[in-house]
Amino acid sequence: ELTVRDLDQPGAEQKLTSFGPGYRYRPFWSPDSKRIAFIDQAMKIRVYDVDKKKSVDVDRGLWMYDDELAGFTPSWSPDSRWLAYRKDMGNRNGAIALFDTQEGKVHQVTSGYYNDALPSFDPDGKYLFFATNRSFEPVYSDVDATFIYPNSTRLAVATLSADVPSPMSPRDDS
Repeated sequence: ELTVRDLDQPGAEQKLTSFGPGYRYRPFWSPDSKRIAFIDQAMKIRVYDVDKKKSVDVDRGLWMYDDELAGFTPSWSPDSRWLAYRKDMGNRNGAIALFDTQEGKVHQVTSGYYNDALPSFDPDGKYLFFATNRSFEPVYSDVDATFIYPNSTRLAVATLSADVPSPMSPRDDS
């Protein structure tokens, strides 16, 4: 269960949830300390709202085993409104998704055609960085006479609003 303890009064502990049997993985506090995101053994992604004293089911993973569950690493936006995470697509690939805590809706950011993971907001909340396996430079293997695709992971960035320029756009140096 989720419990919190006041550091000024170390003896007092407050139980936040009553899910019952099961295992919950590492909690991720929002920057404003009002929400906690986590995933459980049933692959349910949840957000607990400290002020409302309730938990919201955000999404459910597919094909996630212990190492993937333990490695679940969402990212909170600086204003604590958005939670970015890797959404399993059912094809063993992942898409980047955003959960809006105000509207309670999930928005898929990438297609899921490639394997995207590890989203991270920039400090100003204008960009979302993530790892993506979409760089294909086949090499012929000396061992098994087939093509292999080494080092396909690259870093990518998505702008989070239409008025924010791409960090890759040309600049005028004059």
